[in-house]
Amino acid sequence: MIEVLSNPKRFFENLETFGWRIVLLIALVMAIPSAVIQYEVTKAIAPILPPEAQQFSEVLPVLGLFSIIPAFFVTFIVILVIAGIIHLISGFMGGEGEFKRTLTVVGYGMIPSAIISYIQMAIFLYSLSQAGEFVSFQDFMAFITDQNRIMASAILSIAALAWNVAIWSSGLAVIRKMEFRKAVISCAIPALIYLGYTLYSLQNISNMGNLGAI
Repeated sequence: MIEVLSNPKRFFENLETFGWRIVLLIALVMAIPSAVIQYEVTKAIAPILPPEAQQFSEVLPVLGLFSIIPAFFVTFIVILVIAGIIHLISGFMGGEGEFKRTLTVVGYGMIPSAIISYIQMAIFLYSLSQAGEFVSFQDFMAFITDQNRIMASAILSIAALAWNVAIWSSGLAVIRKMEFRKAVISCAIPALIYLGYTLYSLQNISNMGNLGAI
């Protein structure tokens, strides 16, 4: 597995098994940080809930853990869409082979994003532990919309995506028997779309600070 990160070309040259397994595994692994963060956040805001909602304060963190289910499906769909776009574009450029082979490459290529998601989780949880108890909803929103953490998350996401594209391109060139240059183009287009979506999501989180100040 380390080889896919350090020498993806050789890894895919020796790869014999293709299918959905790696995609499902990566989607699950990437869903865990989201669920952990949701759990810790709901625990942190329980004391500042309005009196009528206090009766749910013990249940909310447990429900937060169940967010792993939608996070898993969303991640799986994102990988599926990226693989579909890459397969379509590379097909126009002369790529050969079945979709499941492209999907396998994209699944393995998401490993850097999975690694980064745990680093982002660690940063978030450390920041949360340093924030102490929230005394108001405004305090909580100020924490969530902290610009330094959002910027750090954006930089990490961009770095992970660049690593993803490097693995996808190497794998696609091998698996679909095409020029590396064409493989890079095939992978860069959906990567830029995904990057735009990620930055847009982070910007929305940042804008939530305005709502918290109302």
